[in-house]
Amino acid sequence: MNIAKRNLVIIFLFCILFMQSKLFADQPAGVFLGLPVSARAGGMADCFTALADDPFGAYYNPAGISFIRYPAASFSYQEYLVDTNGTFAAIAVPGRNFSMSIAPGFVTMQEEPIYDSLWNDTGKKFKFQATIVPVSGAYRIGGFSLGASAKYYKEEIADEAQDVSTFDAGIIYKFKNISFGASWLNMNGKLWDYDLPGTIKYGAACKIMKTNLLFDYNSQINIRKDSYNLGGEVALYEALFIRFGYKLKDEFGGLSYGLGIKIGKFDIDYASSNYSELGVTQRVALNCRFSGEKAEEPVKRKEEKVSRVKKLEKGSRIAVCEFKAENTSQASVSMLRRAIFNELSSNRKFETLSKENMETALTKKGFKSTGCTNDECAVRMGKALKVKVVLTGSLSKTEDTYHIKISLVEVKTGEVMQSIAQDATLATLLQACKQIVERIE
Repeated sequence: MNIAKRNLVIIFLFCILFMQSKLFADQPAGVFLGLPVSARAGGMADCFTALADDPFGAYYNPAGISFIRYPAASFSYQEYLVDTNGTFAAIAVPGRNFSMSIAPGFVTMQEEPIYDSLWNDTGKKFKFQATIVPVSGAYRIGGFSLGASAKYYKEEIADEAQDVSTFDAGIIYKFKNISFGASWLNMNGKLWDYDLPGTIKYGAACKIMKTNLLFDYNSQINIRKDSYNLGGEVALYEALFIRFGYKLKDEFGGLSYGLGIKIGKFDIDYASSNYSELGVTQRVALNCRFSGEKAEEPVKRKEEKVSRVKKLEKGSRIAVCEFKAENTSQASVSMLRRAIFNELSSNRKFETLSKENMETALTKKGFKSTGCTNDECAVRMGKALKVKVVLTGSLSKTEDTYHIKISLVEVKTGEVMQSIAQDATLATLLQACKQIVERIE
């Protein structure tokens, strides 16, 4: 950066941060309180109010930490404008109902020499640093979450320093694949005798198959300025994420894009955001999930009570019927049915009728198996196939959790002999099938 540009940067920051000029009388102080942090959100033009489900989500909506599935730690670095960099860390600890997080950050500007009016070096240095420490908590009941943050903020400019405390609040409601959120940020406090940048955000998110579509509306209270953001996230192979977004009605708005990669318990996120003529900012983050004792058993088990339980005789002949799909794709259901069949086939306790033999026998009987997903139809099909037991099942999905349910029905009596229910993630779906078959007696 040349000498003239350095001085312009210094003047610019002094004007913004001290707010001494009449021109900026309506501008808020503590401008870095509004600095976007999450690299995942950055790729989606910071549309994150209705999700906010990563450790840095508290900067957008503190209610979002309730939807983080496992304890996690994140580290983020970003190159901001005019030689300003930000370094952030976060730890999130989700609970059954109450979750907490802390996400301290430091924003610093490269030290620059100060020149006098004749461009002589005065020997003094201009430096700037902002410290942000939000401590957040959220309480969740079902799909509804209410969160709040207590936030400490300090600015150090040259030889001057001042700090302030403020708070954020937010709510999120999730219903199936749709979520709505609202947050109120920096709602009290003054710095350098000027109000903090109070902001109200409203957001909506919709998940269609493997794609998140997001919309945010932002209203800056102090300067009565509104803007809109659109964003999207597409999951590829459950390990690669492509993100995109655009800021509307913002003089410094523009296109954003990002990339996310999952490697075991680690996530690596990158984002680039265009600030029009001011330039481009870049963010990178590393996220690590700590599952503790619960994560060592990634599939959560739960058994469902039935009116009667009978053990299957050794060598029982079983036919696996079509499974019912609820809020998930038919491809996922077909994969689940195949996996259950393969596990049963490899289990020497039972004899499993192959799909080819089933179709051949049913065609001869004139029986159409398509759509036969309930117990009554399964019993009729079992009689046509001359088997002792039929296995019916269903697969449903809420957020990232798959709910599997199978029933073993005795063909002769039409009674449910055993019923097993189990939850799994996509990564543990095949493992869940193996555990289900192991539990059949």
